[in-house]
Amino acid sequence: MRLLPAVLALLLAPLPALAADCLGLGAAGTPAELRMVRDGPPHPLYRGAADASCPAETAACRSSATLGPRFRVVAGEANGAFTCVVRADAKGRMTAGWLPTSALALPPEVPPLRAADWIGRWHSGTDRYLIVTATLDGALVLRGEAREGARAARRGPRPAVHHGVLDARIQTDGDDAALVIGEDGAARPDAPEEAELCRVALRRRGPYLIVQDNGRCGEAGVGFTGAYRRTG
Repeated sequence: MRLLPAVLALLLAPLPALAADCLGLGAAGTPAELRMVRDGPPHPLYRGAADASCPAETAACRSSATLGPRFRVVAGEANGAFTCVVRADAKGRMTAGWLPTSALALPPEVPPLRAADWIGRWHSGTDRYLIVTATLDGALVLRGEAREGARAARRGPRPAVHHGVLDARIQTDGDDAALVIGEDGAARPDAPEEAELCRVALRRRGPYLIVQDNGRCGEAGVGFTGAYRRTG
């Protein structure tokens, strides 16, 4: 059936939508940098999709979560006067929401990182973890697993649980590392023309290991994107 031009234009026109909720970090290539919450009373976090006016500093948009002064967070995308921020506590438990950008400041400078600053067990929530170890020759090895659907499976009828796995050596310049995984699961040089490759960007910032992938690193879009805290 051929659609009339006016009908087709109506279908393709962008619909007015609520602002997306800030649920975590975006994919590789979107902003994700360490910031610190400014001094003062605790700052409430705001939801984006609670109301058409959100995020805004109103009761309708306000969530129950707050961030204390000098908390270190990972700042993601901006939405007007707000920035999506993510905080992971010492156990890797996540808090995310919209925070007024004016409440954020640059953290103090820190000395350059060493390879040892990457080593450990890292968690982002309950369903993603990474383990970084060192070989005898000083190389770093990254192993990890991400799961989607695991929490729902624990609560009731068993839906499909999808997995993603990483297992490869990484090279860092102190603060940053990048990883490309082929379909065979092995690390390989990047080939920009091959869109199906798993690409992972890793950055050590403050207490966090910030990970952003391209959504090609697991089954059914399972990924490792998140702010990780060292838990062991």
